[in-house]
Amino acid sequence: MTEDVYRLGDQNATHTTETAAEGVLDTAGGAAGFTADRTEVATASVSETSGALSTNTQHLEGAGSHDEGLTTDPATGAAEGHTQDSHHLGGSDATTTLIGPADGVGGSTVTEDAADAVLTRNAALTRDARGNAHVVSEFFGEGKASRGSGHGFWFTPAAGGEIESAQAGRGCFTGTLDVLRDEDGTAAGTVEQAIAGEFEQRHAAEGHLGPLSAKGTSSQSGTLDLVATHDATSTPDGGAESATGGSVQGLVTDHTGGEVGIENVVQVSGDLRTEAAASDLVHESTKDGVPEAPAAQHAASVSHEAKASLRLLRQAPLGGGLSLGAPPLNITPSLGS
Repeated sequence: MTEDVYRLGDQNATHTTETAAEGVLDTAGGAAGFTADRTEVATASVSETSGALSTNTQHLEGAGSHDEGLTTDPATGAAEGHTQDSHHLGGSDATTTLIGPADGVGGSTVTEDAADAVLTRNAALTRDARGNAHVVSEFFGEGKASRGSGHGFWFTPAAGGEIESAQAGRGCFTGTLDVLRDEDGTAAGTVEQAIAGEFEQRHAAEGHLGPLSAKGTSSQSGTLDLVATHDATSTPDGGAESATGGSVQGLVTDHTGGEVGIENVVQVSGDLRTEAAASDLVHESTKDGVPEAPAAQHAASVSHEAKASLRLLRQAPLGGGLSLGAPPLNITPSLGS
């Protein structure tokens, strides 16, 4: 930790830095990990009612592990083994700044970023004395990231405003292999893969100047999911069956709203919402080399809603809206608050 102090008459400034780190290494257990942190704080004082403050915090961490084992019986041919791996890495950075050059006047800024990733893998094998065998292998990966920021300002209580923004995303992948073999020679296997993703963001702004005020928001989000599977079976007499399937689903939404007005006099607001969704399902199968008719399902929909309202002299708001949807197409107007 280090600290610097500067003084000039009644004015002074300080700067402090603090760092910390630690790590663990377990060679016998196959595990390792670390964390690291760093914090900076800077302050400046011009008078009793004015000054500045700035902070920055950083964090980083990681971990990993590995484990494996195998046992066999040469006399019977039985065996059992496994392998496990895991890895993780994440970090964040956050900054805050406050400035007050005069009494009742100032501004602020806040930002934060973060990311995280995980990877894991598991595999297992078993075989008994009769020849039955089972193999399973699994893989999983996930990543996440987010950021956010906010900015504000004020000029005495009569005027001020702020702006905010945030985004976040997540994605993951999974894969599985599962194979069985019976003592009579029949074998069956399944492969499954899945991918999923999410995203969302939001923006907002508001401000006031005396009795005048305004604010608005906008947000979007989306999801996507994909799944694919394949199954196959074979028998010693030459028989074989297989099936393949897959699905895709997606959803997107959008929302925008806002209002403007004069305190206790008039207020006008509006709101827009839109949502769209789609899905696709497919399945195919084959038996003894003869394919069956594939099956598929498709679906999609969209909806939109718009509203507006007016409020005068603190009375009940008057307004209306319109809703659209498809399929089937429908239009629904509405009146009221």
